[in-house]
Amino acid sequence: MTADPSGAAVDGLRRHAAQRSTEARARIEKALRALRKEQQPININAVARRAGVTRKTIYHHTDLAERIRALATGRPAPAVTPVPEGQGSVIAALRRQLREQQTRHTEQVRQLKAELKQREQALAAAHGEIQRLTASRP
Repeated sequence: MTADPSGAAVDGLRRHAAQRSTEARARIEKALRALRKEQQPININAVARRAGVTRKTIYHHTDLAERIRALATGRPAPAVTPVPEGQGSVIAALRRQLREQQTRHTEQVRQLKAELKQREQALAAAHGEIQRLTASRP
């Protein structure tokens, strides 16, 4: 049995992933504040170690990665703008587009299957009529 992509299990996984992302973001921000307060060197590796996350996780939060790079080079850090949940990256936007396309395509396939069924029924009726007409010939 195939799971429905819009089912409760998938929604639960999405919520869990969003929660983990939010928690990782909070740990990264906390680590960044602590390193600044302690006047420790700030770079992606140091923040990742302090936050207990991978560098990949930091790079996933592009705005945080940019802040860390700015602080590492002594430039003023860009202003923090809250990113709406699930819309924080290009990947999230692409996933959203793919879900929308999948929904449209699923509906199109449903409509095409219904149309095909109607045409098959019409074809079967036509074959039945042809058989009836040829059987009644002398």
